[in-house]
Formats: sequence, structure tokens, C-alpha cells
Amino acid sequence: KVRNTPAKEAIFEANQRRKDGTLLPVEITGKFFEIDGELRSLATARDITERKAAEEQIKRSLREKNVLMHEIHHRVKNNLQVVSSLLSMQARTTRNKEVIDVLSKSQSRINTIALIHTQLYESGNLSELNMKEFVGTLSEQLFQSYPVNDTRIARIVNVTDRKFPVSVGVYVGLIINELLGNALQHAFGEGKEGKIEVSLTASDSGRINLRVSDDGVGLPPGFDIDKTRSLGLHLVKILLEDQLQGKLEVVSDGGVTFNMEFDIECNGGSSYGEDKNTDR
Repeated sequence: KVRNTPAKEAIFEANQRRKDGTLLPVEITGKFFEIDGELRSLATARDITERKAAEEQIKRSLREKNVLMHEIHHRVKNNLQVVSSLLSMQARTTRNKEVIDVLSKSQSRINTIALIHTQLYESGNLSELNMKEFVGTLSEQLFQSYPVNDTRIARIVNVTDRKFPVSVGVYVGLIINELLGNALQHAFGEGKEGKIEVSLTASDSGRINLRVSDDGVGLPPGFDIDKTRSLGLHLVKILLEDQLQGKLEVVSDGGVTFNMEFDIECNGGSSYGEDKNTDR
């Protein structure tokens, strides 16, 4: 391995054999100069055994860390699937529609987070989330979880081919889960046809634009998201404004459109409450 150096100098690594036959890693520096018009060279060798051992230790630690992180994501995914199954079993023990609705929504949120861990585990990239793949799979998963005929309600997904930090991807996934699930549950009456669109794009300024819209029944007259009793919509507002430091605009005209805008550089975490009622 040769390093870039000033002119008339070269640095490279090699293995020298000791008298006992073992190999000694060395760094060789070669210098070239002229004496009386003749080109001469001078080479010095430096023992780099400790440096090579440190480099190997770093590589070994990185490999172990990657293996550990893969195992953690795998176990978290499996544990979340167990919790989801328990909620599903619990829902089958009651005929109370409100209880079933609460358990189903909790299961959907858990499945969204589990999907993130699944994608991270399968992709090998443990720090970034492929949003095009994730949102496509999430929307398909939600359509399958609701009693919706695909020929009656069209699913339109337009997502930028971009990777998000996991911390941002989790919030975006939960927001889409709430809004898409809300539309599937409330926007279209029995037999009504329509479409639901999810769009996630980046503007020229680098701002992220997220839009979830439908052409269904719209929101109730006088609806105010700041006063809603719906945990799902309240959760959307918290995640967007408090965690992503974003802006939300709700338009109810021939359906409902949630327009959201945020920067991708964000941090934070929060705890969330419990659902006691639903609005549409």
C-alpha cells in the first residue's frame, strides 16, 4: 500500500521476514535526491506491529458490532411480532367495537415499527431507511389489514428514492400509518370508490414534503386538529411539530389532504398517550 507523498518521496507498507522466519510489518519511506548530478535513494523502515494490531482490533470490533446490531434488530422485530399477535388474540376475546378498534390501532403502530426493524435487518444498513421501499411496503400492508377492495379504492404512492436516518424514518412511518389508516377506516362509505395518495418528496431547498390525501367524505364541519380527541391525529401533530419540527396544513375540500413539511436533520423522542375517541 503506497501513500500519497510529496515529490521525490514514497511511503509504503510491506512485510519483512525476521531471522526466526516470522513476518514483521514495516512502513518503508523512500526518498530520492541528487548528489553531483546522480540520482540517489535512501530508505528507512519502521516497525508498525502495534499499529497493525490496533487496526485489526478496530476492524474486529466493527464486525462484532455489526453482528450484534443485526441480532438486536432481529430480536426486536420478533418481540414486536409477539406483542402484535398478543393484541390480535386479545381483540378476539371481546365484541366491544371500541376495544377492538383501540387494540387494532395499537397493533398497526407496532407493526409499523416492526417493519422498520425488518427492513434494517434485511438491508444490512442499520443507520438509514430506504423510504421508497419502506413506504411502499407499509401502504401495501395497511391496505391488506383493512377490509378494502383494491379495485374500489386506488392506492397511489409517490416516494423519493432517498434514505432517511432511522430516527426520522420511524416518525414518518408512524405519521403515514395514522393518516393512511384513518383514510381507509373513515373516508369511504360502503361501496364508495375513490383513491388515497401518499407522496414523499424533497424540494430544491432540501425540505421534505409529505402529503397524504384522499377524495372521500372529508372532515366534519368545524374540525380543528388542535382540539381533536383522536389519538391518531393528535399523534401526527406531536410527531410532526415536536419531533420533526415541521409544519402541518389540513385541507378538507372534496376529501382530505394533510400537507406536511420538515427538515431531515432532526432529533428527539417522546411518549404518547392513549386513544379514547376517534374523529373524522
